[in-house]
Amino acid sequence: MKAILDEQEKVRDFESHSKTVKDEEVRRVFKQLAEEHGHHARQLHELLERFE
Repeated sequence: MKAILDEQEKVRDFESHSKTVKDEEVRRVFKQLAEEHGHHARQLHELLERFE
């Protein structure tokens, strides 16, 4: 499902940015966004498994 792949890509992007940004607040926000998109990907995956 494309939505899962999109969420996983967002996780990778935000994690990567959180490791390269020097500003601590921005780093924290990027890390938080990565975690949130990880939850979305997990929820979508669980829904998909229910219908397979």
